[in-house]
Amino acid sequence: MRTASALFSLALVACASTSSDPADVVRRYLTAHTLDDAVSTLDPGYRLWFGTRKGDGIDREHTARMLEWDFALQPRHRIDQIAANGGEVTARVHEDNDFSLLLGFPGWDAMSTYVVNAEGRIASQLYVPAERQDWRPFLDTPLVWIREHHPDALARVFPDGKLNRSAESAREWVALLRDWRAATGQPDPTR
Repeated sequence: MRTASALFSLALVACASTSSDPADVVRRYLTAHTLDDAVSTLDPGYRLWFGTRKGDGIDREHTARMLEWDFALQPRHRIDQIAANGGEVTARVHEDNDFSLLLGFPGWDAMSTYVVNAEGRIASQLYVPAERQDWRPFLDTPLVWIREHHPDALARVFPDGKLNRSAESAREWVALLRDWRAATGQPDPTR
């Protein structure tokens, strides 16, 4: 009897953790701890748009490649508001990550509208930033130090003054910014 009760409890937990309730699906996506967990919530035909739904959007494969940068930087999403209307879920979210925190940038606010299909996967997302939130000026001070102390690394992670948005580059940015903070006597807000 005890074994049957334990198995029933396990089954309930498994069902609860894989709920296809649209708001729960979006919460799972936003709280995913790994890239694979996040991508597993996306439908194979998933599309992402920024600002407005114009054109074909960005497909699941390209979104997954973009998320490699994000997950290498330990993204944190605070869901400030979430509402579902059938399969459409709107979420107001604040995001930060190791890169933003190490720069001293507080992160980004956005409103996203997700469409969750009958299979319990996210079919599409429209991401609309709350306002212009420019992280770039926060990079100016560390760039001076990085240019002086790690010019070769800077050439890899910031070629021609543009972020190289690969997972390897993200990890290197974190190391560089931690070195900068240590050298300038600033605490590490990510630890």
